[in-house]
Amino acid sequence: MNTQDINEAAMMPNPIRIAVIDNRPIFRDGVVRTLKRVDGFEIVGEGATATDTLKVAQKCAPDVILLDLSIPGGGIEAAAGISRHCPNVRTAVMTVSESEHDVISALQWTTMDGTTPARRSTHNGTVERF
Repeated sequence: MNTQDINEAAMMPNPIRIAVIDNRPIFRDGVVRTLKRVDGFEIVGEGATATDTLKVAQKCAPDVILLDLSIPGGGIEAAAGISRHCPNVRTAVMTVSESEHDVISALQWTTMDGTTPARRSTHNGTVERF
């Protein structure tokens, strides 16, 4: 998300409702604290596992779940559960993994799901479909 997107989000009458799922409390807390400072975002839930992910999606009804790929129970499995049970919730996968398998699995899920096309950020901050 670039500065223009953040400014547009701040002008929106309803904030973007976000849930953060990551099994590393220090990282999750940092993401939550950072997003709370941005006008136009509202943190509505947190969790650490694949089981937490679906519970948070159903209970908190976020617009977007920021989902760590390597959570206990599996990030891809959690994303698939969200897609099946909460189709209006968007999933943004985040990871520090450098594993080619992890990245390919995430991209395959997004393209097979049908509701979430594969995208990547480019060097200038734009997002493109591929």
